[in-house]
Amino acid sequence: MSVAIPIRTNEPGTRYFTPRFVNIVVGETITWYNAGKDIHSLIFDTEIPPYDIKIGDIAPVGTFSKRFDFYVPRIDYSCATHPEEKGTIVIYEKSEEDMTDTERLRHLQGFLGTEPPDVLSHLRHKPIVYGKRVLSDIAKYVSLEKFLDPSIYRILGDPELYQLQSKNMTIVFWDISYFSVLCKHLDKQPILITGFLRDYSDMTINCIHHHRGIVDKLNGDGILSFFGFNNDDQMNGAHDAILAALELRQNFESIKRKWIEIWSKDFGHEKISLDIKCGINTGAVLFGLLDTDTRSQVTILGSPVNLASRLESIAENDQIIVSPYVKDLVQAEFNLQKVNLKEPLQSFPEVNVVYEIKDLLN
Repeated sequence: MSVAIPIRTNEPGTRYFTPRFVNIVVGETITWYNAGKDIHSLIFDTEIPPYDIKIGDIAPVGTFSKRFDFYVPRIDYSCATHPEEKGTIVIYEKSEEDMTDTERLRHLQGFLGTEPPDVLSHLRHKPIVYGKRVLSDIAKYVSLEKFLDPSIYRILGDPELYQLQSKNMTIVFWDISYFSVLCKHLDKQPILITGFLRDYSDMTINCIHHHRGIVDKLNGDGILSFFGFNNDDQMNGAHDAILAALELRQNFESIKRKWIEIWSKDFGHEKISLDIKCGINTGAVLFGLLDTDTRSQVTILGSPVNLASRLESIAENDQIIVSPYVKDLVQAEFNLQKVNLKEPLQSFPEVNVVYEIKDLLN
């Protein structure tokens, strides 16, 4: 989760960090971004064991990250040197989607600091003074799954994949339009790009995993993923890939609005426009562990990968472009619109028409 500290002005009154309320789950990390010229010293407004009262100092044009491994429903915090700057951290024991209605009510009462009437005593929130320790061993903080997709991490335990093998999969490339323009706008404030990329990458990875996909590479604003590894039905892989793309496109709008507001309102960067585009293809690829003397990596190779990349390159703002091969698999489930190519695709002259995914059929 990312929090921006706006550049200070001489205007009086309370100034809230952006976002003012940060919602996280136990074990997650918050990163604060300081784009101004002042040092900010973040502290909790009241002492909350086992956390020290001080969160940390953030240097000018710098960042600070803190992991929260204890359950506390609500933590108000501010800047010791600029006490008018305030924010609130809301920590959940588990994802809201996994909480029962009773757990939601207990958490809400802990957040508000209220007690229920006697008739609802079963909902009473027990004050948590020392929190709930989730990770007892600091060695568990570091995991290879931070550097590899969890599915790839598990694949490394399959000896049959210690060589490339042919498999039908659906390949997806994502990219952000005008990202290079954004980098030029914010070249003096790179932490604002970093914060956006963290939110974008976290959201994208969650969407891909939600639909049984595997993240192959994160390359700045570009993401390569594939679907269908755990399923021999090529239609299911294509279906999952498109559902992930539709969900990702919808969620990207929220992230885009949030960061455009931060860039323009808090830091004065106006007229920033961003859109996401996507290319999807399916076919037989070579997949497995490519092992060399100097480096080893799980990878995916073949002309279907190259075609997916070409489709992403011709997609326009917010378009999801699929190949004719994908269209044949999913046309009974999705609204598709024919897109005539203005010129042949490089290396794929036989593909003279592609399709745009609009939405699910009712």
